[in-house]
Amino acid sequence: MRVFEAGLYSAIAAIAIGWLIVGRLFDRFQSRNPSTWRDRSWRLRVGGILVNDVFFGFAFSGFFFLVGGIGRFNIDNWIGNGLAFGVGCWAAVACPMCLSILVFMRVHKGVVIGMLLDWLASSIAAGLICGYLLGR
Repeated sequence: MRVFEAGLYSAIAAIAIGWLIVGRLFDRFQSRNPSTWRDRSWRLRVGGILVNDVFFGFAFSGFFFLVGGIGRFNIDNWIGNGLAFGVGCWAAVACPMCLSILVFMRVHKGVVIGMLLDWLASSIAAGLICGYLLGR
């Protein structure tokens, strides 16, 4: 039950962070390459949120539960464990993915910077949430 709760809170945090960073701060860069993006209908936005942020929240909490955070470094508090796990997951998965988008797709650099910041903040938030709920 704690894993579901951590996944739910992580998904909510990822949605809020994504709205703020990508939806507000870096949205203007998406219009620089209009042929790259689909139309902005509500159906596609909700689908994108479900696929991206909700799946992220539950997958992140499930992975944290399975591996127990970053126990290898003998981090005994939930804050350090959550921060290390969040940054480690971002560095291993999201950072290379976002940088490969910059290499292989025609997008503005501001879009990729926004995505990198969004994933970093979401990963840290999810790491702290999972560290608090699952690692204490």
